[in-house]
Amino acid sequence: MDYQAQYDAVLATINASISDSRVKEETIASLQSNNLQMQSSQIFAKKEVTGQGGLLNVIKQSDSLVFGERNIDGAKLSSGELFIATGIAFSWYQGAADSAINNYVNTRNNGTVDVDAALLNSELILGQNSKTLLRTPIESLLANTESDAPAGHPDVIFPLFPFAFLTDRETINLDIQFPEGASVGGTTATAEIWVNIALLGVRTMPR
Repeated sequence: MDYQAQYDAVLATINASISDSRVKEETIASLQSNNLQMQSSQIFAKKEVTGQGGLLNVIKQSDSLVFGERNIDGAKLSSGELFIATGIAFSWYQGAADSAINNYVNTRNNGTVDVDAALLNSELILGQNSKTLLRTPIESLLANTESDAPAGHPDVIFPLFPFAFLTDRETINLDIQFPEGASVGGTTATAEIWVNIALLGVRTMPR
């Protein structure tokens, strides 16, 4: 999809939101009066998954904004904002770690270590208000090798169409569903495993 086509599709998604009951009345008024502007943006979160299994909430209502780790507060957009996700990027890290600040890779191995099997065979789930907007295997979000998708290559971004429309009224659910009975390996002491998930798209904000 070229830039103009994507821009038009984003506009259509925003205009369609005017009749969406999930959008606050004051936000609809701002849309109708052209008081909102669009800006390229991301929602991202990094999370340690060492030893995890079952369903993992990557962002939670109890989470606060932490620079460099998570740029969303309480799993909700700021009041008056809308976010139209046009793509998603996934990367991971395995090694010694004291925090979320690591050298993440978007391929199935980092040169010496393959991505954990439980993580590779998991599903990424995006939703809001109990409605699933995306459910996709994590393996589909990772390139085979660095030469297949070097940093900055468009293939490292998984395109979404139709776009995922998120409002400021409800909690955003960003989860990883691990295979039944499986858990991520690694050890907390020497080989932590972290994921880095980014929703890429357009955010509306007051002019």
